[in-house]
Formats: sequence, structure tokens, C-alpha cells
Amino acid sequence: MVAIVLGPLAACDNSDDMLYRIVSKEDDAYARAYFDSMRAGRIEYAMSRLSPKTYAIPRVRDSVLAVMKYLPAGPLDSMHLIGANRFRTSSVDRTNFTYEYHSAEGWGAASVIVVGELGIRYVDAIGANRLERSLEDANAFTLRGKSLGHWLWALLALVGVSGLAFNWTSGAAGIELLTVQLFGGSAIRAGAAAPWILKASFPIGALMTWRRIQQARQPAPTAGTPPHVPPGDIPAQQLA
Repeated sequence: MVAIVLGPLAACDNSDDMLYRIVSKEDDAYARAYFDSMRAGRIEYAMSRLSPKTYAIPRVRDSVLAVMKYLPAGPLDSMHLIGANRFRTSSVDRTNFTYEYHSAEGWGAASVIVVGELGIRYVDAIGANRLERSLEDANAFTLRGKSLGHWLWALLALVGVSGLAFNWTSGAAGIELLTVQLFGGSAIRAGAAAPWILKASFPIGALMTWRRIQQARQPAPTAGTPPHVPPGDIPAQQLA
């Protein structure tokens, strides 16, 4: 079995090329067609394309209708693939496509899971969420809306403590416990005739910043949950 995860990659100029080297273009077209059928309110078509396990979930039709009402019905200005999660075994090919789209109603993101089994394609789940602005704009490296504390954390990520010093000429190495340096490493010498001393420190600042980022990414409680059609009861070893 093979599991491959990519995304979101919208910030990369060659993100589409990277994604389409891994995902099936036929599955991508199938997911887009299903998404369009949902926006058009074609409930019978949408139900007929669900995987048998998802179709058998109680009240799944109500979930499909909830997603339909949440999606923009008019024409889309743009829609592109920003992420993919593909899992393959000898009998199952399962891909979770994530798209970003824009319409007269604003920005949104949608996820469609396509499962191929015994030569037949199904949709195993679909979900949608509205966005205040594009992900490219939201994730841009900019000073806009950033406080002083935000940039202090960015600077902290460059700080390393303690570390190893290595004499390039003699090969002698030693540990420096009471050392703080920026960028996690350095190469210095006392003069033109002195040996180069290479230093590498423990990236404590980067680890603290990484932890802060992970905490910030935890979803905040909201009054409602975006509509989502749950996937079928697929065995755990087949989930990507």
C-alpha cells in the first residue's frame, strides 16, 4: 500500500504540476463534476454517486442537501486544486481532493473524497467551508495585521542555545553549554592565520516557535459546523 500527502500547495508556482504527478486526473475530473452537480442541486445524481457504505449511513441524504445549500449556486470565477491525500492498495485507490474556489458569494474551500474500487468510482465524502479571503492572501508573508509579539516569536525562532564547537584544522570538538547564538550555527576565526571554528547550537527558539504555531492552528470553538457528508465505514488501515 502507498500513502501520499500533498497540500496545501497554492503558494508554490508549480503546485499544480506537483499535485498532478501524484493524483489521477480522471479522479480529479470526477470530483469536480460531482462538486458541480452538488452546486446545481442534482440530489438524485449526487446520491447515486455515493459509495455503498456512505449511502447506507442514516440521514445521509439530509447531509447531502445541507452541503448543497451551503455551496454557491452561480458560476465560479475560479476553482483550483490546492491539496491532495492519496492512499492506494492493490484493491482500493482513495484520494481526498481539496479545492479553493471563488464566486460572487466570496471565497470557499471544498473537500471531495473519491474512491476507486473494482474499476468503479464513488464519492465517499464531501465537505465545504467559507473563507474570509483566499488562502494565498491569508497565508502571505506580510506585516499586515501582525503585532510586535508575532515578530518577536519570529526572531526567537532564530535563537539557539548551547551547542558543539569544531576546529576545522585540528578536528578537535567541544561542547559549549553557556552559548546563545542566532541562526543556529556560525563559522568564525580570530584572524587570517587562525583556524576556522564551526559552531552549531540546539534550536530551542525554533522548537518553542513551532510549538506556538501548533497551538495557534488548533481550531477555535465556533457556533456552527460547516456541512459535511461523512465517509463510509472504511477499515482503519485504509484511511490516509
